[in-house]
Amino acid sequence: MKKRICLNEDNGHFYSTRSPDELSEETISALVDTYTQDTQVGRILFCVNVKRALFDSETWDPIFKGYDPDGPDDQEMLQWLEPDARRLDGCNQGRRQIHNIWLMAQKGLDHFAIWLDRCRQNGVEGWLSVRMNDCHYVNNERSHWHSDFWKENPDCRIVTYRDPADWAEYGLDFSHEKVRRYYLRFIRELFERYDMDGLELDWMRFGLCLPYGSARPGSGLITEFIEEVGALSKICSKRTGREVRIGVRVPPEIQTCLSLGYDVIEWIQREMVRQITISNFLSDHWLDFPVETWKAAIGRRPVDLAVCLHAGITDPNNFQKWILDNADIYRGSAGAALVKGADRIYLFNTCYYERDMNHHRDVMLKEILTSCGAIGTIAEKPRRHILTFKQFFAPGEPEMRKIPTALKKEGVLFLRFNIGPAPQSGQEGIIHLGFGLDKTDADSIDELRSASLWVNGKQCEPVEMATPPCVTETANFFIAWAAPQGSLQTGENVVEYLASALDGKIVWAEIMIS
Repeated sequence: MKKRICLNEDNGHFYSTRSPDELSEETISALVDTYTQDTQVGRILFCVNVKRALFDSETWDPIFKGYDPDGPDDQEMLQWLEPDARRLDGCNQGRRQIHNIWLMAQKGLDHFAIWLDRCRQNGVEGWLSVRMNDCHYVNNERSHWHSDFWKENPDCRIVTYRDPADWAEYGLDFSHEKVRRYYLRFIRELFERYDMDGLELDWMRFGLCLPYGSARPGSGLITEFIEEVGALSKICSKRTGREVRIGVRVPPEIQTCLSLGYDVIEWIQREMVRQITISNFLSDHWLDFPVETWKAAIGRRPVDLAVCLHAGITDPNNFQKWILDNADIYRGSAGAALVKGADRIYLFNTCYYERDMNHHRDVMLKEILTSCGAIGTIAEKPRRHILTFKQFFAPGEPEMRKIPTALKKEGVLFLRFNIGPAPQSGQEGIIHLGFGLDKTDADSIDELRSASLWVNGKQCEPVEMATPPCVTETANFFIAWAAPQGSLQTGENVVEYLASALDGKIVWAEIMIS
């Protein structure tokens, strides 16, 4: 079986979940064993930077530049952090992260080299991932995440003519040659130092790389940049005798990519990249990635299309709210992508389930890694297909939101679900709707209970069931309907909902296969 899961080991998980006395070559390499032994993981992509390097780089400021390992918790480098994050025993991306990366460098433990070597030993691909414009904490220039280059070149930021309104607007503007050279020096160092199977350019951290209005005319600069990266990759290929493939992580819609200066059509036609990962920005299980459109553009070219799933769900009713997820939700989203033709499932931030001190969710991680990479293993287990939304779009593009939706007085509300493989014999399909009602009096509840619901033209029957975990807190009432046997089909399914008018909204919608 082809191992279709790609897993991104991000900029903070490993360093913030290990104590300093755990750091040895054996414990470092054990992380790869956790991800790859008896799982469907075929590629691990190790993030090597934020605005600083996550190792003792010779071309970029390392994350520990300015850090005193013997200094107090209130030393200047740490003063911007919350008090708990300043402590070495704090399990977060504060002092522990900085100290552990510093300590590995002092010990001569090059963790990226160790991880890549372990990937080869375990028969999986080891890639490095470069965040092209990470903008965490850019509203606080005291943060240790920021490089001297970024702080000393405010004229090279994307928005300079007004105060930035969004973190991404603080990012570096790639129309400046010195910005492109700055990144290329770092990428050259990676090719000279590490033996990798591939290098990913992660444009989704944070999505912008050119000023507003100049993305279309400036897209050639990004294409030339990727061409130069491809040429530099031969430094590594000549040493190892293996091709180094180039990948990109980009917005989910081709039109959005083009509007932001990412000429993915040319990259595909010229076979400049070997993996394209389409992605929302954060906390996402979107069922409607336009996989078929991308596959039509790729055609028969040797380009993998990966669909990115994030840990957690952004509440469709509150963009600032993060909803916990589970393995059933991962299987639902992965199944929807795979039946549409995605080549790979790419997991972002899922690494944090490897060692969660509060929830002990490593068991859930194993379930995700052993079932979400193949339609067969997805089909045989419970799954949930939840309506979320397209999170990422170019400035001025319309949002794509199906939920929340107001309860109408007349007419039918239509909801479309991509559910992956159809239920197998013995499995049951449940349509579950959550409502945010202005009033929850008996009359309103009776009106809801009298609603009619059809799926693919077949009427469904209401059923009693407990509210599932991992749903929006906005809902104050739920109703479930059982889909008739054989009514749910592989891929796209249309739900019709008809009820009397009420003051409120549908704030949650999902199809559960159990």
